[in-house]
Amino acid sequence: MTKSAGQRLCVQIILFSGCFLASLTYQEISMSAAIGLYDEGNILFGARRVMDGDLIHRDFYSNYGPGQFYTLAALFKLFSPSVLVERLWDGFTRSLSVAIIFLIVARSTRSIRSGLWTAAACMVWFEFFGFYGYPVFPALAAVLTGLLCLLPVLNARRPVWSLLAAGACIGVGFLFRYDIGIFTAAVMAALLGLHAAIQPASARQRVRNIVRCVGLFSAGFASVAVPLIVAFILHGAMGDLVLDIVTYPSKYYYTTRSLPFPGLRQVAHDPFAGVVYLPLLLATTASATLAFGHRNRQNHDEGSAAGAGLGVQIVLIALTLLYFAKGFVRVGAIQMSMAIITALVLTGVASARLEAQRGILRAGSLAALVLTICITLSLFASNVVEASHRFRTIVVDAARSIPGLPSQSLRISCSSLTGVQRFGCFSIDQDHLRTLEFLQAHTVPGEYLYVGLGRHDKILINDIALYFLADLRSATKWHQFDPGLQNSVEIQREMIDELKRNHPNYVVLESQWDNISEPNASAQSSGVVLLDDYIRHNFHLLATFGAISVLYRDRRP
Repeated sequence: MTKSAGQRLCVQIILFSGCFLASLTYQEISMSAAIGLYDEGNILFGARRVMDGDLIHRDFYSNYGPGQFYTLAALFKLFSPSVLVERLWDGFTRSLSVAIIFLIVARSTRSIRSGLWTAAACMVWFEFFGFYGYPVFPALAAVLTGLLCLLPVLNARRPVWSLLAAGACIGVGFLFRYDIGIFTAAVMAALLGLHAAIQPASARQRVRNIVRCVGLFSAGFASVAVPLIVAFILHGAMGDLVLDIVTYPSKYYYTTRSLPFPGLRQVAHDPFAGVVYLPLLLATTASATLAFGHRNRQNHDEGSAAGAGLGVQIVLIALTLLYFAKGFVRVGAIQMSMAIITALVLTGVASARLEAQRGILRAGSLAALVLTICITLSLFASNVVEASHRFRTIVVDAARSIPGLPSQSLRISCSSLTGVQRFGCFSIDQDHLRTLEFLQAHTVPGEYLYVGLGRHDKILINDIALYFLADLRSATKWHQFDPGLQNSVEIQREMIDELKRNHPNYVVLESQWDNISEPNASAQSSGVVLLDDYIRHNFHLLATFGAISVLYRDRRP
């Protein structure tokens, strides 16, 4: 390594650390204090079940990989089971992605400025997404790290470590989200094979290069993915894995969870709803620039940094389109989050060549860049306003007790992380606070509880966070509800058998989602009321807190 190269590396390491710390600070300051009852609760309680010795898929239903649950379980054991620990881990993964994005853009374009601006934009978007604990974000960090490892390969060099490390990184993504890992690995392997095929060499050497590149990358991926599959087989979880990841999604996910793309009227009412189209716009603009700008690249040196930049653009276009298609069923900003981030990275790499473009290509690229900047600045302004409001609220309420609770307990404090107060630093509504106080007074930690809905023939979402916050165990395998599963005859019979076997004293039913419907099949009743009948015949109402009912088991001779 030359002296100048060493200096560049030192500068990049310093700026990498700066990007990470700046993003982590921004994420933690700007995050919402509200706890997500369904999605975030699912991650929190899934990690808690892992701590108790449960095995994902076999002992509890999940449509995610084990990565997020087992990482959080380890952190909970190291520190304490709390929302704060989960939020810090979430901020860590998002900030790691921001720092890696800086390196990808800076090394692809040899422009520190482009890397910093792109990282700053992605930092704002990561906070906009919210959805704390979402396994997509550590999976995305793994994918971006894999892309960073591939830069030497895309620069016409094929070091063994780079290909193996890239495959292993995508394998880590597989641990968090099976679909992301599998589809990303397939796309990257295909692009690596294509890249090796177009390099100047004899026909026989090209075949060897293709086999070498794809083989090493696949070996890296398999080194992470295969041991997980073997572990599932050895522990008897493969059948449950297939049900959770293949059978249920293929039968019900599209019909019960799909949401349409926002129309003009919806975008006019809520402009931020239109961000789902941004990945397609940026990918199309970059594709057109690459396709029709070939004449300007005829004298291009594939061994230069620009060559790596073009290779990165092609990979990013493919990944953006892949992740856009992945979010095509349930359309929303969070479902498009991976596509939006890869599209922003793509724009950061492509913008470094903006001066070399001419005519309509330059105008189109500039328009897309300006639009992206305007949207990002709007999101940043919105984040600042919301964060300022939350800060003022915390300052005003810092010394106040939560209304309706004993004066000696339950202040909003990051130092109280046991029992009901494990939501310290964060907030939930008054009805849930009162329910938690009731459960704490009438149960012991680790006792079985069932948290369900006012009706189980129609399912949208359910409250999973209550299990975690109350430090109680789920009386069934099915703490996470999805339409098509818990409102089916087979699953309700299984749940009833578990309720009989685990014999919970208390049942909590929440009716707040009973009359909320989405424009898909989840709005329809399955007509299955076996579970409702069982609860009605074996439990009686004990207390009510708004839409939350606490029932107690009948004591029969």
